[in-house]
Amino acid sequence: MLLRNIYKMMQRILEYIHRPNKTEVGVETNTNDSYLKLAPAIEKTDMFVPNEVESFLYLQKGEEVIFKAVKYPSNNEYRLTKLGAVRKRFDIKCGDELVFRKVISDGSVQRFFEIKKFEKTMFYLSSKKRYILINPNLLPDWKEDGVGLTVWYKGRKVSLEISFVEKKPARSDSPTPTDYYCLKLAGTELSGKSYCLSKRNGEMHFDECVKWTFNEIKY
Repeated sequence: MLLRNIYKMMQRILEYIHRPNKTEVGVETNTNDSYLKLAPAIEKTDMFVPNEVESFLYLQKGEEVIFKAVKYPSNNEYRLTKLGAVRKRFDIKCGDELVFRKVISDGSVQRFFEIKKFEKTMFYLSSKKRYILINPNLLPDWKEDGVGLTVWYKGRKVSLEISFVEKKPARSDSPTPTDYYCLKLAGTELSGKSYCLSKRNGEMHFDECVKWTFNEIKY
């Protein structure tokens, strides 16, 4: 009987944080198909119920928003769909964080959604092994041909050089050409990861982009 009562009192809180890329927020795309590409690991959790429309309380507005997690066998992708209406309605941008929380307690389930807004310059690595910049106007003394900065990276101050390389369409059906840049951090050319740059406490901080995080708390 005691164990049964303890089980009833147990609570689980699941939190998934997704940092959308430029495609997910509709930058330089000509499609209305909006979704978040979820990590395969999320499919193995109880965060979302596959193929079921779920309602989340948007905390900042006190309104309900809906999402639907779907597995696509054709490309083996796990997606959170119905993003388009939410993206347009609440102006989701690159650099923002989308926070999904699910509270499971004594047989009941509550779902919450939050958008954390950040002013960041994003550096996305392209298939051409060059970087595409989002929000470069936030950089100090920004010019289209590039800029040099001193930034904090992993606890130390280093130089960051941003140099223009070329302008060309990302794809054959791209509506406009894209500017591509080379990044050098402390003299070493970067390639292989995406990054973000933001101003904190009056100084510029350069960080690797972490696409998503997941946490679960039981008590």
